[in-house]
Amino acid sequence: MKYSILTMILLAVIISGLNGSVFADTNYGTVVSLGGKTFKSISAPDWSPDGKWITFSASTEKPEVVYDNEVLDSQRDIWIVSPQGGVPKNLTNAIYGGDYQEGFSWPNFSYDSSEVTYSKSLNLFEKDGLRQEFTIESVNIETGDRTVIVEKNSHLGFWSDDGQYLVYIDMTGIPTIDYQDEFSFKVLDYNRNNKVFDLTFSEDKWPQFDFGNSCFSHDNTSFLTTLFEKEWEKDNNAWAVYKIPLDGSEPQKLISEGSPWYPRYSPDGKWILYSNWYADGSYPGTNNGPYPKQFAQLCVYSVEYEDIIVLLPDCPYWNFYGSWSPDGTQICYLFMDDSHTELRILDFEYAEPEIQVNVEDETPDGFALTGNYPNPFNPTTTIEFSLPETGFTDLVIFNMTGQKVRELMSGTMSAGKHSVVWDGRDDSGITVSAGMYLTRLRMGENVQTGSMMLVK
Repeated sequence: MKYSILTMILLAVIISGLNGSVFADTNYGTVVSLGGKTFKSISAPDWSPDGKWITFSASTEKPEVVYDNEVLDSQRDIWIVSPQGGVPKNLTNAIYGGDYQEGFSWPNFSYDSSEVTYSKSLNLFEKDGLRQEFTIESVNIETGDRTVIVEKNSHLGFWSDDGQYLVYIDMTGIPTIDYQDEFSFKVLDYNRNNKVFDLTFSEDKWPQFDFGNSCFSHDNTSFLTTLFEKEWEKDNNAWAVYKIPLDGSEPQKLISEGSPWYPRYSPDGKWILYSNWYADGSYPGTNNGPYPKQFAQLCVYSVEYEDIIVLLPDCPYWNFYGSWSPDGTQICYLFMDDSHTELRILDFEYAEPEIQVNVEDETPDGFALTGNYPNPFNPTTTIEFSLPETGFTDLVIFNMTGQKVRELMSGTMSAGKHSVVWDGRDDSGITVSAGMYLTRLRMGENVQTGSMMLVK
């Protein structure tokens, strides 16, 4: 490893509780009361940007529909409830009966919290067998008015933060949701009503044969999604989270440990919250829950340090489908044991790691600010320098107007070669804007400066 980290304490999740528990109480978080409403199952919660509502997909006590030994998802509706609890409001009221059966799933709020967008599936039982139709719709949470966003063969639609873009799956040519040997990601510029991105995945070109939910980056340059690489019922490492750039460049695999699913960027962009699934019975606790040999747990991935942290390593029950509060201090998620599923909320806090510093044993010839790499950079860069002797040293970042942006180092440092990582944030922890910045290294009367470019 090129850099030895002298002091890096990644106390990534410090959440109140007994014996270091990461949840707010010994029951793994605060239960959101549903006002006595009984649901057969709950999935995919999403917290509204204004913080007032949580939406989720759920089925009541309607009987399951089984076709070709598979349970169809036709009885689900879209609901909203206050994070403080209460009686949930049904936004969709699915038509259910006979040869025509609706189902609504994968809800997410619009940027202004006024609407919930979701996938609508329609099961039509015809003479030739089952035919499924998919559309993406939105419903106004106050009036109940419904709007079709993408008319045909569309599934799993998710908005960008500003509501300009919608990423979804084009289901054209796919007879049922379980048959996916080829599919396309499409991104719609909703303000201009035109398609800006189209990427087709097929078994011939890609190892993946299936897809998952998506999440835009905050700068709208890419989106996260889950791609299935193997049959997950047979392999614990079947899925991976990919970052797919909108400029058409090669997708980047970010998380491949286990089977990550349902990725969600934190509001500050530092973390990716996801659910990790285990399918072969190898994980302790897989006997607890309704599905033999399967298990799911919440994890977070540090974007900067590429570390994975299990939020509740000692929980013997399923904890999955997480969604961030607007300020990133809480997570709503699903808790499932043998008998029921609950919507719960937990607190999320973390301590910033100290700056990464590398020190080598060899002593250089003199005082030097070697430079930084990469340059230009986004979002982090490594600044290298050398000191001829031990002494008080400071390393400071300035903008082009001469204002101090970040004091990276200030203290006694030993002789040798050093490197410091700058994460593109100022002393207040706020991400700085793109542009040129100056680096000043000072030790006694010795001063050197350098320049670097932050791009977005």
